[in-house]
Amino acid sequence: MIEGTDINDKTAAQAWQSRKSSYPNLDVLIQPDEYMLARLPPTSSIPQPILELLSAPTGSSKKSFFCTVSRTQNELSILVSTAAERSWSVLKAELAPGDGKGEDDGYGVDGPWRAFRIRGPMQFHLVGVLLEFSKCLAQRDISIFAVSTWNTDYICVKQNDFENACKALTEDGWNVVGQDE
Repeated sequence: MIEGTDINDKTAAQAWQSRKSSYPNLDVLIQPDEYMLARLPPTSSIPQPILELLSAPTGSSKKSFFCTVSRTQNELSILVSTAAERSWSVLKAELAPGDGKGEDDGYGVDGPWRAFRIRGPMQFHLVGVLLEFSKCLAQRDISIFAVSTWNTDYICVKQNDFENACKALTEDGWNVVGQDE
């Protein structure tokens, strides 16, 4: 195998940090949409529009979208892309806390966010990818919201930090490319 072609090879993964751009599955793909993040009380039901998005097979629409839901004893968090074909105002109304608690209580909607996706897939023995990514952005005072899936990581930054984040990642050796590349 040619060095740098498969980061999932355990031997190649040993020193990947110094050669990030050598591994196609570590490419940083710019996601095309904006994202909205909602934090609802833990007792909230998942809003019906979000349930519908999660229930629809991805092959039923040519548009890609991203939606993830996490529930803990303290909150219900939802991250959804604008590819859900709803306007910001509609999404915000749909995701607003429904039990009378407001943003003063830590519940509410935040955005717009932009997202990067590590191309992946990445095997579980590959450690430190999210650390290296977030460390690069932390050095520029850019905060992140990260979500991991089985195959990869999605990292969101505030819209107003997006250009600076792209520049920081490129300067740090990441191969930052558009979604279609």
